Amino acid sequence: MLEKTNLLGAVTAIAFFVSAIMVFTFRLLGKPQYGHWIGYFEFLLAIPLIFLLLQAPPLNRPALYYIQIGCMLAWLVLEALLDYILKVDFRNVRWIVIS
Repeated sequence: MLEKTNLLGAVTAIAFFVSAIMVFTFRLLGKPQYGHWIGYFEFLLAIPLIFLLLQAPPLNRPALYYIQIGCMLAWLVLEALLDYILKVDFRNVRWIVIS
């Protein structure tokens, strides 16, 4: 069970980071609509992240594990709020992007 959970975590993390890089790349290329669709894929990654979070206590994961998964889930929540629900155009205001 431990190896499968570790593999799921590794694949999920790689998929998350690659998809985030692709979103930023498409935005730099002036094609944000592709990044928008990749964002929907990123939301699907919440499923294995929540599963990993639920499996953490029985596997005695360290506190950093919870922080890392929490950061990824927080990213997805912020992305959903800013890009898909509220549709805030924050990328054109430098101080908002930096903070």
